[in-house]
Amino acid sequence: QDLNRQVLVYLMQHLESGRDTVELINRRFKFCNSKLDTMRAELQEAKDIGLNDLAADLQSAVCKFEDMQLDAKKGLACTRGDIQQVEHVLQKVVPEKSTAADADAQIMRTRVRELVDNLAKSLDEADTKGKNTSVNGTNTKVDNLPKSLDEADAEGTNNSINGAVTK
Repeated sequence: QDLNRQVLVYLMQHLESGRDTVELINRRFKFCNSKLDTMRAELQEAKDIGLNDLAADLQSAVCKFEDMQLDAKKGLACTRGDIQQVEHVLQKVVPEKSTAADADAQIMRTRVRELVDNLAKSLDEADTKGKNTSVNGTNTKVDNLPKSLDEADAEGTNNSINGAVTK
């Protein structure tokens, strides 16, 4: 009974951390998109008036911001993988029947389920914000990025340690 509660408390804290990660990623998307819009306009103007050295510097800066956006998208994939791990733990380690005799554990399990659902919704919204992100003047798709930890591991983009996102 105490073990179930400890696991559920850990899962709640982990999911709350994931929520914070998604909020940070959304802020990064907003910041990068704003900067990229401005920098691309300046880049085009510099090219138009023949300031090639400035244009080269601006192009380098644009590339850096585009890379930051791609890193943020990879963070979404890792967080989505964390949700899959939490769902696995709920199903295998703390199944619903194991909390049937413990009203507090049932409440915590319900809260974990709500956090999973809310975080999944936030990830979907963040995916939507990132889908039309322009990289090198062309739109990129989040769909091309890993959706799970297994895929992220295969691509070498999983930055989690025992399920805790390190971004």
